Amino acid sequence: MSLPLPSTREWHSYMVYADNDGKVKAKNGFTGMVDFVGSSVEDVINQILEKNPSFTGTILYRDGHYWIAYKDGKELGKSPLLVSTGRVQLTGDGSTKEFTADVEHGLPSDKLVCSVSATKPTTAPPSYIYAYLVDKDNDGFRETIRLTVRFDTAPADGETFELYWRAEMVQLD
Repeated sequence: MSLPLPSTREWHSYMVYADNDGKVKAKNGFTGMVDFVGSSVEDVINQILEKNPSFTGTILYRDGHYWIAYKDGKELGKSPLLVSTGRVQLTGDGSTKEFTADVEHGLPSDKLVCSVSATKPTTAPPSYIYAYLVDKDNDGFRETIRLTVRFDTAPADGETFELYWRAEMVQLD
């Protein structure tokens, strides 16, 4: 068995997903190997916790992340959908220096910490980049993250770059 290089380590402890064979699997974020297989998400998560009774880590599943903390076989805390992430691809036109993109975070609360980063186009690095929350439908809930990136030199016409965003709940309503 060969292990991937440390630089390929993923940030989560396990990624739980449904495979094409209809089974639910848990891929180890360090080794990249499938450690657990079952018939449901609950089954696979229980296998993880039975094998690791003092597990404290991150289990990634679908669009949400589940932070589960166990000590001595007792659950210390579990919160569904605490984090939402995504990617937006934008294209330069040779003259635009500031780009804005709106994305819906899909979380049940708008008490969030947001972050954003960008890939650098070949013509110029971004001079600044930021994210903030917006209530687009004026219902009192800020469901949208507005991503803004500015360049001192406009990306070339047809040149693409990506914005990667992350929203993390800091308090449940």
